[in-house]
Amino acid sequence: MDDFIKKAYAGGLSKTDRRDMVEQYKAEEMKVQNIKAPKGKVLSKEDPLNMPRHKVYNDHICFVECPLCFKCRNFDSSKAECMGCVLFDEALICNTFKHNDKVLNMMIRRERIDLDGIDFQIHYKAKDGVNGYISKIVLPGGQVLLAEDSETGYIDMEQTRHLVGKTVEYFINNDSEGKFIFESLSETGAYTLVTA
Repeated sequence: MDDFIKKAYAGGLSKTDRRDMVEQYKAEEMKVQNIKAPKGKVLSKEDPLNMPRHKVYNDHICFVECPLCFKCRNFDSSKAECMGCVLFDEALICNTFKHNDKVLNMMIRRERIDLDGIDFQIHYKAKDGVNGYISKIVLPGGQVLLAEDSETGYIDMEQTRHLVGKTVEYFINNDSEGKFIFESLSETGAYTLVTA
């Protein structure tokens, strides 16, 4: 970097030198640090039992908590209910110009939580009342196994062997039949489901 600065003061920088100088500066200045906090460690300075949401609990149904500052994001000065609110009196209103949707989407990394407790999905296509085939299997993480041929409906079930004992949502013609336990898988690819 010192060489570039000397050249800059001397006045002998070309466009490529300037570009190299900017890239070197960015490489030195932009460093990423990943910090993993221990479980149960409280890193916030606020009292967790005295948050803004506790002051309006059961009083204001229009309260929306900001995930960054924990203040109210839904404040509207045209509403009398908002103007008479305790949070307005104590200046616990979120700055939505600073904490806009774009900033929230960049700042918050959301974990995927499966509320149904389903590990994977099997989609069965029924051709007529008796015959059919497995059209696709959605594995954990979103990977999809599709049938290679719609006539035979062949899917390599061996890729699902590690899921024996897990919960599966079973679909017939895109209609959910409910949750089942993926009980067993034979060498031929035949599987057994048991009601969960």
